[in-house]
Amino acid sequence: MSEFRLHSVWRVRKQREDQAQQHLAQAQRLQQEICSQLETEKDRLASLHTDMHHLQTKGVDPQTLQLFEHCIQSSRQYCLDLNQDLARAEVVIQERQEHLSAACREKKVVEKLHERHLERWAAEMRRAEKNLMDEIASGVVARKRVVTGEQQ
Repeated sequence: MSEFRLHSVWRVRKQREDQAQQHLAQAQRLQQEICSQLETEKDRLASLHTDMHHLQTKGVDPQTLQLFEHCIQSSRQYCLDLNQDLARAEVVIQERQEHLSAACREKKVVEKLHERHLERWAAEMRRAEKNLMDEIASGVVARKRVVTGEQQ
């Protein structure tokens, strides 16, 4: 079989596609991590609200209430920060999906060329086999004629 001259190009494009898949997976893991942190913080915020409400019904000193307010405000700010991080992560995921899509298209072009190369090679092999079979058949017929003494 003749060598596919673009094999090294295909290998490079395959590596780019693999790398793009890894980068996308990394961005998706980061997004999941941020979502998990956000859910944890939302639960913490809800718990703070519940605890503060219980303390208010029992009666509590102003410093404790102020401490809870600071904690709640801090937790709200952290949730806002996480939401911003999540939005940025989604943008990164979108960009990496587009990059992966482009890498797949580029690799696909070379794969199509390789398929065509294989088809041409198979056609050449079929032609060579047919020619060989024709030669063999011609030789057999010629030998039969020689053996039987027929003239052409």
